[in-house]
Amino acid sequence: MSACKHQYDPISNYTLAEAPEIPSTAKDDYLGPRPNVDTIANISLMVEACREIVDGQGIDDVVNCLAYLAGKENEYLTLPVAKSSQTGQPDSRSLDVANGNQFDDGPAPSPNHPSAEAASATSIGTCSGEVFPFHVYWTGPATWRFELFVKAYLYTQNLPCSRLWIWLDEDIRPGAVDKMLCDDPIFQRFLPLVERGDITLKSWKLPSRIPLPKETIDNSSGLYFSPRPSERPDETYIADEIVQDTNNEYWLALNTANGFTPVQISDAVRFIVLHLHGGVYLDMDVLLLRDMRPMLLPDPVTGLSRAFAEQWVERFPPSDYNTAVISLPANSTLSTYLLRGGVRMGMNFHPLIIGRMMWRDGRNDELAMLHNAVFDPLVTNLRRRGTETCTVPCHKNFQSAFLRVAEEPEKEWSNFYGEQRGDVAGTWPATNRSLANFFRGAWAYHIHNQACSGGNSPSQHPGWTLSREHKMASSMARGQMLMVSIGQAHSSGNTIEILGLD
Repeated sequence: MSACKHQYDPISNYTLAEAPEIPSTAKDDYLGPRPNVDTIANISLMVEACREIVDGQGIDDVVNCLAYLAGKENEYLTLPVAKSSQTGQPDSRSLDVANGNQFDDGPAPSPNHPSAEAASATSIGTCSGEVFPFHVYWTGPATWRFELFVKAYLYTQNLPCSRLWIWLDEDIRPGAVDKMLCDDPIFQRFLPLVERGDITLKSWKLPSRIPLPKETIDNSSGLYFSPRPSERPDETYIADEIVQDTNNEYWLALNTANGFTPVQISDAVRFIVLHLHGGVYLDMDVLLLRDMRPMLLPDPVTGLSRAFAEQWVERFPPSDYNTAVISLPANSTLSTYLLRGGVRMGMNFHPLIIGRMMWRDGRNDELAMLHNAVFDPLVTNLRRRGTETCTVPCHKNFQSAFLRVAEEPEKEWSNFYGEQRGDVAGTWPATNRSLANFFRGAWAYHIHNQACSGGNSPSQHPGWTLSREHKMASSMARGQMLMVSIGQAHSSGNTIEILGLD
């Protein structure tokens, strides 16, 4: 641990606090209680239900997909049947989301796992099941985008069952971990969560060797296998980019002497860390909106970890992935194949190139492609032509979420069928900029590195307009209070007030 550990202000110094009064009639508990720790999303069903319609506009696909994700949880979220501890046989267990049987108020004990300890002011708690790492990669000091991502993660995820690993590039910025822990003014407010175990800063340095389980090395085609000596005396190349050492262990060899561009490194990091650790990787400009755990749990039938990524944009070929959000099983045949392919192509891990490689090799079915409505619901809205259909809210560009005005107020409620309300001043129609109406059903909102009024300056924040009722956002109106959920993260109570943001 860094020598500046004494600077931590223990989280126990902070007291439980009610959420501050919000000048709006909307609530931020619209998602209801958190899903049960064992709840699983049927990714295949989500892919099929959101598959593009033949004759409609691209924006119709997004609107229909969001409506499905928001209104059909009973179809694609399930709670696997538990086995009796006495008989070992399946117990009858309801899958009825509408009657509340699929949800609980946090990391409650699960019939499939030992009892869990709930999170508290001094402990992150324990998880009734597998704990998943969430990986992000960053260079340089923290900025408002860094801060916003972390707050969104803290607000939406099941914290006892999640760990945020922030990979700081120490090839580009030597000593980046210590600098972030000791000197970064934005990250200082997150130090109590480092102490509690929610956040871990990891040193990223491009490795020259990546371990490969022998059983994941596919030689079925016989291609690219050409044994030859290595420049190191303790290993031998058994194939292109693969070496075997004297302990009979296998490694993917990277020629780091050539040097790579920052974009190449950024594209490669996600595949390397997922191969080594599993979990999910997200770009720092992805704003999480829902609990990812149901998508990360293994397949209930096979018990195998699942793999998925997002679609590039609407109406693109089945090979066009966007790896801003991607999940891969650790040390798997798939992760080995993707790593080896990117290295073989000269450290080219661009998602379109990787996707075309998978399609050529007939392996793209191994990586589920989720419709862009799931993680990037706005991108199609920007391309709508010849239709009055619009998402809710009806944003005009990626910066719209940071603006305090509605560019197309007449369309703000065009596809909203719930209770329409006025804004804080009672004016009708309201701008519909509440979190409850913010691309309802989507798991994330991809900002696409937009720099609004605050740019990327570490000391300035954009005017994030959802913050009046969203605890994790940087709200000017509320003095920029950071509220971190500790249990029932989908409700407005049960929070810890960590720090006020300067």
